[in-house]
Amino acid sequence: MNVSRRLPLFLLFSLILLLLMAGPAFAAWPDLTAEVLGHYTISEDQVEGISDGFGDGTWRPYAQITRAQFVKMAMDALGIPGLTPPEPTYADVIGIDQYFAVVEGATAAGLIEGYPDGFFRPYAPISREQGAAIIARYLAMNAQIELGSFYTAAEITAILGPFADDEQVSASLRPEMAYAVEKGVIRGTDTDMLNPRQGLFRIQGAAMLIRAAQIPPPVNYGFIFDLAGSITMGAGTPTPFDTTYTGFSHFESVLNAANGLTVTAVVGAVEQDGTPVDLTGRDTFTIEIDAGGNVTSVDAGALGFEPTDLGAVTALLNHLVQLKAAPIASFTPGVSTWTGTAPLALPGLDGPLAVDYDIEYVSLTDGIAEFAYTFDFTLNHVAQVNLAPIMQLAGMTPPAASIVVPVTLTGDVQVTGSVEITEDGAVVISANAAATSANLQGAFSTVPPGMESLLLLSPVQLGGTAELSMLLSD
Repeated sequence: MNVSRRLPLFLLFSLILLLLMAGPAFAAWPDLTAEVLGHYTISEDQVEGISDGFGDGTWRPYAQITRAQFVKMAMDALGIPGLTPPEPTYADVIGIDQYFAVVEGATAAGLIEGYPDGFFRPYAPISREQGAAIIARYLAMNAQIELGSFYTAAEITAILGPFADDEQVSASLRPEMAYAVEKGVIRGTDTDMLNPRQGLFRIQGAAMLIRAAQIPPPVNYGFIFDLAGSITMGAGTPTPFDTTYTGFSHFESVLNAANGLTVTAVVGAVEQDGTPVDLTGRDTFTIEIDAGGNVTSVDAGALGFEPTDLGAVTALLNHLVQLKAAPIASFTPGVSTWTGTAPLALPGLDGPLAVDYDIEYVSLTDGIAEFAYTFDFTLNHVAQVNLAPIMQLAGMTPPAASIVVPVTLTGDVQVTGSVEITEDGAVVISANAAATSANLQGAFSTVPPGMESLLLLSPVQLGGTAELSMLLSD
């Protein structure tokens, strides 16, 4: 197996996210109806978590939101703490004002700015571009991006150009608006308008903030993957193998139209035993996750997977996402299991490789969660086998051409693994393969005399260990 083509898939354990879907009941505010919420694909619970209604029992979704109200909603949605400095930053938001702490907290976080005259104008309506800019600055801060230099003018034009009124975006806010659009936070109207200078409705501001809160920051992982073991063919001498891969992977997420995530992973600077690995054309893959936290599709063609693989890969990823999203404390040893079948069509093979997998939670000791993995596999493949070297060793005259061999590969792989998060933030995934075996069985139309027993049953013994260390980095 070409391990380097599969290497990035080990990093999919870092994809841990459960997104919320709209709830069926809408009772807290009579004017926040199912139709209103459905248009923005958000739920009443999500709205309630970041905002308050009015004293008369209404929420007023189409009322314009003020600058101070939006800042408070943003602070609640994004989890940013307020501040109460001894001296106010703005002349019109002082210590006795109800929005003093949130305005000061947002200012300290670099999310908002006042006007040149030293005022903030808390009760003035906030525009759509101003609201988008606050959110974009928050997302850029998490990604350690300086928006002022992140895009070229041409790139901004390419992002905003599809909107008919893109030139109405204020020059000073074009980078922020482009980033908000690219991340899926602001989507424009049904008529492809941004309306950047129009007032922001309360429901629009809430929807934008709910979307932003669902987007995880970019993640960089440095990794070390050690693989060692041996392969024994029949009664032959074990052939050892020992190799180490190092490199990093970058995960970037954007909100898709279904309020789920599109995650793009890029693997770079990979070395095998100190020698650079050429990943040209196969260093990127994307994963689609719906609003319920389920992996719905995988574009892993760049890694060498065929399109027929994707359903199986998706099913396996869903098990991994569910396993990692649930609290370890909720698992029961010997009871918590994840099972499924992955019919993979690997490059260069004519028939599918059917893999039945079983993952069982074993124990939790000193912060190390141990899992047992079992893989049962069956492969049907028509192979071009060159028998010349084997026949020459046996003192036989080899055929002039390779023999077409339909091969059935069956076997079991027993793996015990553990997941450990160390104090310095490293995630160590270890696995040990023991007592593994496989049988190659074939039915041949033409078999040289004396070769039947060798070809019809050739057991393969595989044993070894693998360890993957992933260190979260900036």
